[in-house]
Amino acid sequence: LKLERINDLILIADASSYLMGVETKEEIETYLRKKVLPLSGADYITLTEYDDQLDALVVEQVLGPGSTLKKIRSILGMDMYQMSFPVKDLIAKKSLGERKNIYKLEGGLYELTGHQVPKAISMGIENILGMKDLYSIGLIWDDKFYGGVTFGFKKRNAFRKMKLIESLIHQTSLARSRINAKEKLLDSEARFQTLTRISPVGVFHTDETGYTDYVNPTWCKISGLTAKKALGNGWLEAVHPDDRGNLGKLWDNDSKNQAVSQASYRFIRPDKSVAWVIGQAVPEKDDEGKVIGYVGTITDITNYNKMRDTKDMLVNISN
Repeated sequence: LKLERINDLILIADASSYLMGVETKEEIETYLRKKVLPLSGADYITLTEYDDQLDALVVEQVLGPGSTLKKIRSILGMDMYQMSFPVKDLIAKKSLGERKNIYKLEGGLYELTGHQVPKAISMGIENILGMKDLYSIGLIWDDKFYGGVTFGFKKRNAFRKMKLIESLIHQTSLARSRINAKEKLLDSEARFQTLTRISPVGVFHTDETGYTDYVNPTWCKISGLTAKKALGNGWLEAVHPDDRGNLGKLWDNDSKNQAVSQASYRFIRPDKSVAWVIGQAVPEKDDEGKVIGYVGTITDITNYNKMRDTKDMLVNISN
């Protein structure tokens, strides 16, 4: 028993090391197929994913004989990967807290789907698969629901190493939460990049210290600087010498105090032309309210200033 426990601890340590390095959901599926499935003794593993837009679980992957899945498709008249089950119905029957550990589905597939698939069809599918027992566990980390893993057995009471499998699924939940966070960040960054590319105003982004790490094409057009030269504090080099000192001090002060910053100043372009702009920046905060950067814009008001100067000159002449 001691040797078995040592081996289990080694498996958990190996799983932690491997899962901390995975970058895709496909790698998690491979891990479940190659490691968890044979360890558990299950004949099938069904992996579901939480879709926050549908507020439902969708079937993401079924690990098991493909020929049997074709039979299920013919019974349902649809692919299993098209199936979704409202989370509110599932949670009403078993809370997230209860789903953190492996539990037996006494109601079988009918219970698993939140009664979305008729009982007769559910029992028919179980007969085709030869299923005697079904167990499930949620992919839950930090009280956030990412999906679930269901184990199907053709023999009763055949689940092996249940506590070890629970530990491995908990590690999988952590990996899944990290991948989801990364995907959301990439989606957010892609949307930001798309919006800023077509924006009629100059857009810039800085880190939490005020160090510029992004400017859009319009910003470059207004300032006359390339995106590369604008990084860090390089953008200040294009600011008119008469404005540079005060603007640098204002930006340093506002970024240190995590305050909204606004100023009017001039850029001198390589061709010596001058662009008047109004710049403003607001703190960017994470879910906990911590400032993680600044998002700002510059608006070219050169033509407005020229029109104002012309109007003033005409007024002076008429007087």
